[in-house]
Amino acid sequence: MKPTIVSTCQNALEVLYASLKDENQFSVILLDADLPEQKTFDLIANIQAIKLSINPKLILMTYYDLDSLSHKAERLGVRIILKKPIVASALKSALQQILENEPKETSHILQINNDNPLTENLR
Repeated sequence: MKPTIVSTCQNALEVLYASLKDENQFSVILLDADLPEQKTFDLIANIQAIKLSINPKLILMTYYDLDSLSHKAERLGVRIILKKPIVASALKSALQQILENEPKETSHILQINNDNPLTENLR
């Protein structure tokens, strides 16, 4: 797995637009529900508007109540919601589940959060 870590929504969108020219688009987008500069669901809509050739699988990380987020998140294509603080084993399990049919060496992850680089040890 090849993670790319960004800390702002703007950086994430720039990386995604740049990936349009690349054969190695992102298989998974791991995004924080607690980003300060943009609402999470607005960011998801902006990501979907890019029209990537690969439809990335979305994992949402949050401190918020899962019940209040789950219906809207599912409608927007979020596959898995992880409750913060994130436990490494839960993240690894979620990534294995979501990438089960993809070759590990071609899986690219975009992590969007301002907390900590959760995927760094997956390199």
